[in-house]
Amino acid sequence: MSNSEFIKRAFELADSGDYSQVRQVRAILTREGFSLREIHQLSGKQLARQLKARMTAARLQKAAGK
Repeated sequence: MSNSEFIKRAFELADSGDYSQVRQVRAILTREGFSLREIHQLSGKQLARQLKARMTAARLQKAAGK
């Protein structure tokens, strides 16, 4: 799978509002067949920070019923 597919999927999961931690997203991506090399990218501070911010926003929206 391409790197852009991996990143897109990580953000889709973050935006779902179902997850609060990057490790949860990592576990889903592993089950979906993404490589360890791709999943290791989520250890990067900038990407992890972006995912956490989007997870928080999505969870707040979900809690507000939007």
